[in-house]
Amino acid sequence: MGRKIHFPTLRNAPVSSAAMAGMKGLLKSLAENFTERFNDFKIPKQVILFVRNPFAVDVSGSCPAEAKAVMPGIDEAAFQLELVQIQSSDVLKAKFGEEGLCEFWAHSTHQFDHCRRLAIYLLTMFGSTYICESG
Repeated sequence: MGRKIHFPTLRNAPVSSAAMAGMKGLLKSLAENFTERFNDFKIPKQVILFVRNPFAVDVSGSCPAEAKAVMPGIDEAAFQLELVQIQSSDVLKAKFGEEGLCEFWAHSTHQFDHCRRLAIYLLTMFGSTYICESG
């Protein structure tokens, strides 16, 4: 049994061996379920960086190909051209700094449809988690 140094209330509560075994089994089952459920779920770092800051991604790097892998409906060449246009615009860079991540992507024009769709797709995938962690 662990020391429970971060759980003072639990440290003082009597816990039977049977209850502890049941909790261990439940937690092990939960961990296995998460592993199985999210085994093939990986978002490449360049795609995450693109969504967080489209001005920090190398246009000629792996991001366009990785974006297509995440969202096969994206035209890789069109995505790359849109990214070049976004990064070339001082107006959009200022807008990104003023509005922040979610507002920037939510209000970006359909001129950047491939970039916007990928960003919205990823941001809404974990909407409640993002809101909790950024709030």
